[in-house]
Amino acid sequence: MIAAGVVVLILFGSLFPFDFYANPNPSGPFAALIRTYRTPPGRGDLIANILLYLPLGFFSVLACSREPRFGHVLILIFAGWALSTGIELTQFYDRGRDSALSDVYANVAGTGLGALIGLILHKEFRLPAFGSTKHHPFVVLLLACWLGYRLFPYAPTIDLHKYWNAVKPLLFAHTLPLPDLYRHTVGWLAIALVIEALVGAARSKWVFLLFMPVVLFTRILVVDVTLSPAEVVGGIVASLAWVGLLSRLRMGVLVIAVMFAGGVIVQGLAPFRFTANARPFGWIPFRSFLQGSIATNIPSFFEKAFTYGTLTWLFVRAGYSLRTVTVIGGTLVLCLRLGQVYIPGRSAEITDVVMLLILAAMMKLMSEDQRISVDGPDSNEVGSRWSSLSLRLHAGLTLSDSTTPADLIYVMAGRMDRKPYGLELYRAGLAPRLVLGVGRFEVSKMHTVGLDHSLVQDLIALRDKTPADQRHFWVKLETSGVSIEKRVLRRWSTYGEILDLQDFLEAGNVRRVIVVSTDAHLRRVALTCARVSRGSSIEFLYCPVPSRFGSLGKHRWWTRADDRRFIIKEMMKLAAYRVILSMPAGVSDRLMRLKA
Repeated sequence: MIAAGVVVLILFGSLFPFDFYANPNPSGPFAALIRTYRTPPGRGDLIANILLYLPLGFFSVLACSREPRFGHVLILIFAGWALSTGIELTQFYDRGRDSALSDVYANVAGTGLGALIGLILHKEFRLPAFGSTKHHPFVVLLLACWLGYRLFPYAPTIDLHKYWNAVKPLLFAHTLPLPDLYRHTVGWLAIALVIEALVGAARSKWVFLLFMPVVLFTRILVVDVTLSPAEVVGGIVASLAWVGLLSRLRMGVLVIAVMFAGGVIVQGLAPFRFTANARPFGWIPFRSFLQGSIATNIPSFFEKAFTYGTLTWLFVRAGYSLRTVTVIGGTLVLCLRLGQVYIPGRSAEITDVVMLLILAAMMKLMSEDQRISVDGPDSNEVGSRWSSLSLRLHAGLTLSDSTTPADLIYVMAGRMDRKPYGLELYRAGLAPRLVLGVGRFEVSKMHTVGLDHSLVQDLIALRDKTPADQRHFWVKLETSGVSIEKRVLRRWSTYGEILDLQDFLEAGNVRRVIVVSTDAHLRRVALTCARVSRGSSIEFLYCPVPSRFGSLGKHRWWTRADDRRFIIKEMMKLAAYRVILSMPAGVSDRLMRLKA
């Protein structure tokens, strides 16, 4: 339903004022559109057209399937292209509208970007400091609208003179308008509650205290943006009020909701200068957006979406029903807009009321009103969420296959706890051959594995004769005996080690391999094996090292510094491998910097 509503808004915004006529241009709509293929778009037009179609791709990819795939993204990109092209051709006959291929490019990019974001977030998307975005989709939307308003035009610059101009009002301003200070203070308090809904009460304070200066610093970097004393002082006041008092009060949410409603009233009636004669009231929604400056309309749209969406969400979070809040909020906004007919320079029209109703409907459709808890999660619930999240992060890195008989057991180099378990599997008769990968820092520790002392001494002697950047060895155990072999890797990494293993497997009579490694390392190992062995008939089984050998283990890994570092690095490496190994072989090999 939201996706269908987005299509309606796109058609309305693109074809308004619906003044169609018989265009005398003899070239026709197709030729007129094609002729604009070299016309560059303005920055405002480009941003506006991307943002216009981004919700279409986002909500459509969520609507098309319970488990959307990349194929759905391609279909939606085509649909976005068809819709945009059809609109551009229709605009040829719409008086006052101009067709341009640059609009089609931007619309298609917006559709694709929105669909990709939806594809990524269609499941429960979690980060260590945040809760599930799937459980708070409307809250995420509010935060996105606020950032879209505060960070416009989204173009950072490297210009010290610009940075100075951005902070100069903080040093030389002689006045601090109280209405602006109040508006920014309640805005920051609302953001504090948004953050609390996402991260939980226990972590919301320090997350908010970090979030505020990051946003202010980012605004300094963005072109055409200056910081006002009101937003900085308002942020400081909001921080003190939130951390010191309001976050501890049971009625804190209601207090902030009432203050925010007061901010809406102050903003609606500013600058409090009224005339005796009323101007006409505009009953056509979004008319001022369609006829005004794009550079002004984009941040204004995001600001209004955040304001009216947050107004509704705050009172629902305070315990009132969505229906009651929508009726009272809509009446309040309508009265403010009717009052603006007596305020010079204000756009008195129905747009704000329509936006509040649309946002309330989206809140209902996203089921956000059913998930709000007034008091927020307690510390036990937060701890439980953190434990559950940590286990999910760990599970996303691990693999475990049944230990069935194979032709070879290969133990990955890198951690000593892998070697004893590989030996246990070999001695249990799961494979006639065992290969222990030994890195340069593991050689001196091989005496702890339980191998023959003379073998370890030979390995140390071989290491000492080998240049430091070439110290990678295999210890091979088979029915004929034990041997040591120096290996030459094309890269010192998991990728290089699997490449070397693949060369060995292709030269021998091996059809099934048990790969032993740390549990959180095996997902990346499997991804690499799938890429390297593509087209071969070799079957890989992945066997994690049990915790009894001192391995990582999934239980409470986040309480140990070494394990935390290992998991974080593994997450980053897995993400990089997914991107690089999805590219053509020549490109991925260059990015991996393989040696000849």
